[in-house]
Amino acid sequence: MEIKGKIKKILPRQDFPSGFYKQTMVVTIGGRYPQDIPIEFNKEKADLLNGLGVGNEVVVHYDLRGREYNDRHYVDLNGWKVEAFGGSQPAPAPTSRPAQDSQIDDEDIPF
Repeated sequence: MEIKGKIKKILPRQDFPSGFYKQTMVVTIGGRYPQDIPIEFNKEKADLLNGLGVGNEVVVHYDLRGREYNDRHYVDLNGWKVEAFGGSQPAPAPTSRPAQDSQIDDEDIPF
């Protein structure tokens, strides 16, 4: 399955003690009533989100997963491929520094 939309946010990667990790991207799909759709990327698939940013238009390929836990049913969208399109650029990162950072000497930087 696939979904087309614009990236609303990319949440921080979640690392678990077992070594498993995942990252969630929220994609806004258009139409008369826009919807924000969270899509999870598990393990090495989380690396597909590198280089993407808020505002990018994407096509996300995913699998639909369902499960039961404590007599409740849950649905997840698990992404396995992301394609950027439309020439959109990610939102620029903030360039201003907090006031205390302006006192740092270039020789104090470890790289």
